[in-house]
Amino acid sequence: MSRNIVNRLLKPSVSRKFLRHTNVRLLTSESDRPYPFLIVDHILNNPNSPDGGLEKEYSNCRKENKIFINDKQVMRNVCNAMTAGFSRDGLKFEDTYRGLAIHYKDVSAYLPPLPAGSQVQSLAMSSLPTREKDWVVCFKLSGSRLSLCRPFGSCKWIDIKTAPGSINPSSSLMFSKKDKKFYIPSPGGNYLCELGRRHDKLEFVDLKFDKIPASVYDEVAGLSSCSRTDHLVESPTGQLFLVKWYNKDDENEGSTLKHVTKKIMVFRETEQSNCFDKTMIYTEDIGDLCIFLGHSQAFCVPASSSPGLKPNCVYFVGRNFGVYDLTTKTCTTFHKNYYCPRHTNVRLFTSESDRPYPFLIVDHILKNPNSPEGGLNKAYSNCRKENKIFITDKKVMRNVCNAMTVGFSRDGLEVKLTDKGPTIHYKDVSAYLPPLPAGSQVW
Repeated sequence: MSRNIVNRLLKPSVSRKFLRHTNVRLLTSESDRPYPFLIVDHILNNPNSPDGGLEKEYSNCRKENKIFINDKQVMRNVCNAMTAGFSRDGLKFEDTYRGLAIHYKDVSAYLPPLPAGSQVQSLAMSSLPTREKDWVVCFKLSGSRLSLCRPFGSCKWIDIKTAPGSINPSSSLMFSKKDKKFYIPSPGGNYLCELGRRHDKLEFVDLKFDKIPASVYDEVAGLSSCSRTDHLVESPTGQLFLVKWYNKDDENEGSTLKHVTKKIMVFRETEQSNCFDKTMIYTEDIGDLCIFLGHSQAFCVPASSSPGLKPNCVYFVGRNFGVYDLTTKTCTTFHKNYYCPRHTNVRLFTSESDRPYPFLIVDHILKNPNSPEGGLNKAYSNCRKENKIFITDKKVMRNVCNAMTVGFSRDGLEVKLTDKGPTIHYKDVSAYLPPLPAGSQVW
């Protein structure tokens, strides 16, 4: 099978300029960087750092903000955090000699090879991997084609007949757990293409939209020159949202063009919906939810599921990446500053750490000693001046220990014990000390 599948689905598009790996997960004890969104939240709240590591550029439109990140390590951590949202608790894809493999916990599913030349645009599953015969994996391929497979059933690809132009090539495929159907918006966004419970025939569901508020009309009128993709997401409680993502070409440095997010609109399914049509109403309030767009997929999770996530926001990645606040209608994008001075250091205490702002996790734990996922438990002493916080997650404990250790490092100062004796390294200076007398212990 062509490696285009793995490259398309697993490599984040934002990292083609900044990163080469994507092994960061959301809400998983396997990640060595718990709470990845703390750094994103910190930058959103502190867009201008005193050391110049972060610079905020105010647009003529006060609803558009650009944050330039001058430090490579900070940029790498932000990219990792944005990528983390698109990983699903240990779900892995692997391109093997047998074809594409999907691994989840103790389940490994091997899919048969796709026809030569197939280009995968999006992937959706009827659930997280399970050995049940009815578990379905569906691919959206180039040319408005759909193919599905039951890895533990017939284990062969079934092509779904579709009319040319009926499927939006840029929109993501999704599976509704409530309706037990695969959905994908049509190119015009007025219909949903659906694969019913038997998953063998493409049908159409009419989308009806209630009138949008008059205050939003002027905003929509200014989007006529923008491209748009539509994405359907389902909340953990079964609530459907249709997300319209507007992008516009903008001139970049060096006489090139870049695709920039201008606006994101969300429509919520109403109670009047049925199996033949769905009524959608414009909303600026999705509650405690966060929506993720990008990497050929779209979904939403509760903001409380990971510290640092901001409720009622859309996190997006693609040709640009950032956060769209539905409450304030503010779009904040992150940019790498290619013209920053090489000596810029954003880190606290040490320039050698690959984890900038290490004390964010300590601050979070002090403010939230009892975590909803059970990773932290606070024990109250008889003396109210003494508190104990028990950290039950090994990865969190390791990061806290690393952060506390970072505080005793001095801006890149390193001390190592070698066979020749102690060595002290600082910037471009290395000092080699003679061996200490045998049996000496340094306190």
